[in-house]
Amino acid sequence: MQRGVPASIAETVAAHSYEASIISGILASKVGANVERAMALAIVHDIAECRVGDLPLYSSTKIGEIKEDIELKAVEELGLPKQILDLYREWISQETAESRVARVSEKIATLIEARRLKSAGYHRCIEIEDSIRRQLIELLSRSEYAFLRKASEEIAGPLTQ
Repeated sequence: MQRGVPASIAETVAAHSYEASIISGILASKVGANVERAMALAIVHDIAECRVGDLPLYSSTKIGEIKEDIELKAVEELGLPKQILDLYREWISQETAESRVARVSEKIATLIEARRLKSAGYHRCIEIEDSIRRQLIELLSRSEYAFLRKASEEIAGPLTQ
């Protein structure tokens, strides 16, 4: 239980990845990116968690780039088909429009879930909402992500307060 949300209510990795995928499809269609590829990238973005678990933000921040190395190694050890490994590597590299769509969509999905939980009375989720909103603002301020700003706010609502 993080932020006081019981496991029976907390979002699963599968539900999060599915919602991120749907948002990726919507966002990709708005900005002219490949819808299917963006959705596939969102589906695989958390695949490493089946081996390494979902690390809390504090831990992820402290270990930095080591986390990506550990996660990539864990995914490679799963024995997945090359196409899935290639999608995961594309997700990590963030060099394509579709991987950027998926990254922003993953953040939007987390923001939406934090808002849902907060409205259900789990007020400590405001910390997640604030943190993710700041991450989205920072991400969308980068030149390589700027093409997603308007469409992201159409989905997530205004990001500034």
